[in-house]
Amino acid sequence: MVVATATKVTCKPKFCQTTFWLEAIFPKLQSLQDQPVSLGSKIYTIVDLITHLPIAIEFEDNPYYSDTKSWSWLHSVVPADTLLIFERGFYDFTEFAALVAQGGALITRLKKASYRVKKTLTQTPHLVDQIIELGHLPGRAKPIVVGLVEVPHGETWYRYVTSVTDPKQLPPYVVADIYSRRWQIETAFCLVKRLLGLSYLWTGSVNGIKLQIWATWLFYAVLLDVADAVADELSLCTEQIS
Repeated sequence: MVVATATKVTCKPKFCQTTFWLEAIFPKLQSLQDQPVSLGSKIYTIVDLITHLPIAIEFEDNPYYSDTKSWSWLHSVVPADTLLIFERGFYDFTEFAALVAQGGALITRLKKASYRVKKTLTQTPHLVDQIIELGHLPGRAKPIVVGLVEVPHGETWYRYVTSVTDPKQLPPYVVADIYSRRWQIETAFCLVKRLLGLSYLWTGSVNGIKLQIWATWLFYAVLLDVADAVADELSLCTEQIS
């Protein structure tokens, strides 16, 4: 991981999950016909935005497992001084506050929610940067003060919240740029599914599926290492290597 020059938190892992569903043919397998089987699971992955490599992986057998229940695992594997980029599925004011209290930081997309503007730092036709209070309504979660960054892309305005409220530490355009890199997790899943064949499962047994998943991720890590070495030789960014 890399220490960002603009802030004293560590950058830049992100936290995402994907769901693997088994093909419909599996219930027809003899090994699965006589026992109840949950034809699905989830795998949670923390990916470093610099190296693109997975930092930690958690396999959950229950395909309906709530993302919000994974916070305890997240706290146990991520260093306190880490900047996390979250999907909106992990939207939890209480956990955000706990993360900040432990020395961490976060960036995520703002859900539809009421908030109270405490201070406007910048307001132009191309940027809005404010400090707001979430969870201020009575009877809701404990309030948390965060930065709100709004930037347009075409005719659509995108809104991000971050616990780093000082623009000198984390400028608003950097907030938007960092969050846009969250989509690298989707690129990684596309790569392992299509190029490395994880879209087709070789067996109907849970253990066999796990072995295939872990082996594919290991090969993906080797592939990225090779791409990174080629990029260094050509003085290019790793993203430019096919």
